[in-house]
Amino acid sequence: MAKKKVRKIRFGYFWSEPIPRGKERETTLLLDYYLRAFALFHQQLQREGYNPELPHPIRKRFWGLLPYRTYEPLEARELVLRYVDSVESEIANSVQHYSLAYWLHLYRRLFPESIGANKDSTTVGLVRAILEVAIQKYARLEPCSRIGTTGDIPLGKVLGGLLMAPEFDLERQVLQAGRQLVLTDFTAVGLREFYDLERLVYELWRGTAMLRIIGKGASIAVDDSKTAVFDLRSEELDKLVAIFGSVPVNGEEVISWL
Repeated sequence: MAKKKVRKIRFGYFWSEPIPRGKERETTLLLDYYLRAFALFHQQLQREGYNPELPHPIRKRFWGLLPYRTYEPLEARELVLRYVDSVESEIANSVQHYSLAYWLHLYRRLFPESIGANKDSTTVGLVRAILEVAIQKYARLEPCSRIGTTGDIPLGKVLGGLLMAPEFDLERQVLQAGRQLVLTDFTAVGLREFYDLERLVYELWRGTAMLRIIGKGASIAVDDSKTAVFDLRSEELDKLVAIFGSVPVNGEEVISWL
């Protein structure tokens, strides 16, 4: 079996120089320091039964305190506004513990995908955009203990020391090749915290979508289901929304630009 050959190491990646004619069978390897570690962290979360696609507990905590009934538009609007404020306060509390550099470094290394019931690509983009705005708004500007620069910190601090295991020799070579930002005191707990934050941001998006449909005259209903709260639009309003886009209805949510 042919050996894999790495030609050059540069800034956290393995880069191959242009392959000369006659050398096409040489293997190009692309690797970043966090990839295999993140795979292990995700496996740990799965073993613990963590499901990031379930609604954030804040939904049940808030709506579960209200009587299970229908709320007309004016009353519904005040309740949803209170809910949106509550969610944003929770977001601010989560983000402000760590630095802007930490959040952006982590955020940009996780694939953007649906964190809630809505799988629409536009919704995924909006939720991620709201998340980045929240990071810019609430994150600390001063450094925190979860991020550092190689050369300034020992390798044993990167990703909580995980990369010191023998099987991460390639990752250590990457980090020794040049200076770069890296996650330091970071484990599966930090990954869970990020997904919980993204779930909160999804709740913020969902709340603003509900405000839009309430503004068009829809009532909302609160019950003891997993969805907890949903709109009750008329047949005419449903047709209107279907023409231009949709918002959360009966637990099934798609994006609306209305």
